[in-house]
Amino acid sequence: MSEVSAVLFERVRKTMKQKDTLTCQLGRCLLGECSVTECPVEEWINELRDKAESINKKALTLEARVFHALSHPLRLKIVKLLAVEGELCACEIQAAIGESQSSTSYHLGLLRKAGILKAEKHGVWAYYRLNSPKVLSIISMTDKILR
Repeated sequence: MSEVSAVLFERVRKTMKQKDTLTCQLGRCLLGECSVTECPVEEWINELRDKAESINKKALTLEARVFHALSHPLRLKIVKLLAVEGELCACEIQAAIGESQSSTSYHLGLLRKAGILKAEKHGVWAYYRLNSPKVLSIISMTDKILR
């Protein structure tokens, strides 16, 4: 049994005593009769590791990119502004949020790379809109979590 498993075993055992309702597969932890060698902690840890490894890494990367893109107040402001206005030129967004051209461009680029915004060129002008209104449900859910 690994050192991690031994530490986990002791934690589980203490938790079971505190809760007074949990039992291990052998049903003897509450009685203090379970030992590290017979407790199925190692097997349980391996099952958890297998489950963690089965999570799609590519999807995690994409999801993290979206959450990162939404993690700045200015970018959230841009998303909410586009939700109301539909489509705006980069210069209109810059004027509305009161930031420099380079700062606005950086934030728009990050939102676009995350798949949150779509950009369309019309001559020298770049127009932005939400790629999907579903991003607003993420923001709305955050508001609900915080209440």
